[in-house]
Amino acid sequence: MTTPPTGRAPNLDLVFVTHTAVGYGASRSMAVLIDGCDDRRRVGLVGPPGTGEMAGKLGLAPDAVLEVSLPWSRLHPWEIRPGKRLKQLRHAWSTYRKLRRFVRSGRPSVVCSNSSVFEWGHVAAAACGAKHVWFLREFGDLDYQLQWSEGSQPRFERRVKQADRIVSVSRAVAEHHGVADQPQACVLYNGVAARDQMIDRGPAQGPAASRHRLGVVGLVCEAKCIEIAVEAIGLLHRQGHRGASLHIYGDGPDDYRQRLRDLAAERSVADAVVFEGYRERVADIYGSIDATVVAARHEAFGRTTAEAMAYGVPVVGRASGGTIELIDNGRSGLLFDGSPADLASQIARLIDEPGLASRLAAAGQQRARREFSHESYSAGFETILNELAA
Repeated sequence: MTTPPTGRAPNLDLVFVTHTAVGYGASRSMAVLIDGCDDRRRVGLVGPPGTGEMAGKLGLAPDAVLEVSLPWSRLHPWEIRPGKRLKQLRHAWSTYRKLRRFVRSGRPSVVCSNSSVFEWGHVAAAACGAKHVWFLREFGDLDYQLQWSEGSQPRFERRVKQADRIVSVSRAVAEHHGVADQPQACVLYNGVAARDQMIDRGPAQGPAASRHRLGVVGLVCEAKCIEIAVEAIGLLHRQGHRGASLHIYGDGPDDYRQRLRDLAAERSVADAVVFEGYRERVADIYGSIDATVVAARHEAFGRTTAEAMAYGVPVVGRASGGTIELIDNGRSGLLFDGSPADLASQIARLIDEPGLASRLAAAGQQRARREFSHESYSAGFETILNELAA
């Protein structure tokens, strides 16, 4: 889907500005908000090429969508090219003109920006006199090694003070970016499933003696530290738990996936580490695994953790970042210290201790119903919108 020839949007109440159209964490969370908006709200969407396809699935009108390449305020080190500054400025100016035309014709009262395109959210809101809500969904530097592009950090510090609401996905993220004490800041946990999808799977007793299917779900990249889970599988096999297998759901850089394959071969568990690829239906994933492993050192929120809890699957997560806000250790999940040895030890508990997996799954699902549902997420967002309108 491309921008209509006129470049003009219909009258809109709300515009979302996103940095990615890929179906992972940030864009999926944004899609939940769009889908859960009051039917009386007219919603528009701005994002990179591919955004139109996502908008179509959400039922947005073609003329309520602007596909445009939005330069990020924070970049990977290899993307920072000082010699390209003039070209970057020309592209930014062209982007600004398209964005300004779109929002001025739509006249939304609120603009919401996702993560690394917060500056474009600010620009869009300023261009049409709207309120600006910034959704802060990543650490940026810690999880994805993003660095500030030229001059963007001082602008970030100014924009933070100017935003009408700063909505962080966890206290850990808010504190990392220094916005936790801002008067307009709040924490709103992502909604990962509708409550009627959170079906009790029954009395799970942990992985069966002959099969222990562990899942890693999401982007397959270095930030997720999946090699720790591969090492843990190797340790479990050497300890006699030879039915343990690791199933990796998601896509990512070929070189990282090959490193994981090589590591599995070195630890003699190549047949026990299975790359399942990207799956659209997460319910099918969680219905096929016995426990979920979250090994990332810096999870801003931990969508996989919350999803597993919602679908009644016990979680073993790393004791860091947003993960420690979601898991009450020993009650709604298990935490490990980041080492393969401790991860293997916690997984072995699920295998060996009768009833532990069932208790963790039940408590985790109860919390997910309260705090990680689509309904609670949409209700929290509606509260923010109503406060801004007051």
